[in-house]
Amino acid sequence: MIYTGKSLDILKSLEENSVDCVITDPPYSGFAGMESHVSYCNWFEKHFLEMKRICRTAERIVVSQPPKRFSLFQQRFNVQSAIKIENAMEDSRGADVYFLSQALSSLNPLTNAEQWPSDIIPKSIHPNDRNIGKMSIIVKAMSNVGDVVLDPFCGSGAIGIACILLGRKYIGIELMKERADDASRRIESALIYAEITSKQ
Repeated sequence: MIYTGKSLDILKSLEENSVDCVITDPPYSGFAGMESHVSYCNWFEKHFLEMKRICRTAERIVVSQPPKRFSLFQQRFNVQSAIKIENAMEDSRGADVYFLSQALSSLNPLTNAEQWPSDIIPKSIHPNDRNIGKMSIIVKAMSNVGDVVLDPFCGSGAIGIACILLGRKYIGIELMKERADDASRRIESALIYAEITSKQ
């Protein structure tokens, strides 16, 4: 399921302790309130407080951030560790992604990226689409089969697709309708593929 609208507004509407895990990759810049690292953290804190209310344990909230914000996130949000995912972009531009967490270690041991057929999911319109296989690393590390995973900034839906293909349930939130529709279309393809493979 993907909600379309402002993340903070939709987060406030979700029930307390209603998800097992939050895995999200929020925008690093480009919107009001993100002009400096401090203003970014002020903007993010409102969302983080809602994530803590909704998630059953704060240690299973993981948030992607660039290294330049690590120390500030450590101070403001009690970040204890970072999981590095190498070459995490769909277009193989070589960019790494770091997911920060209050936990000192992941819920499950880190494993390799999953490999799925390249033609099962339509390509995304998102300009910074994450690689679905690489997102499987963080999904497997921080959640279990059957868990409900929330992504308040779902973008292309790559985290959600990895969740569905790995047997998790997924709730996404996306501000832009065109991107939300695109992510929903991709997740629907993942649901169809997961259903077909479950019967084989």
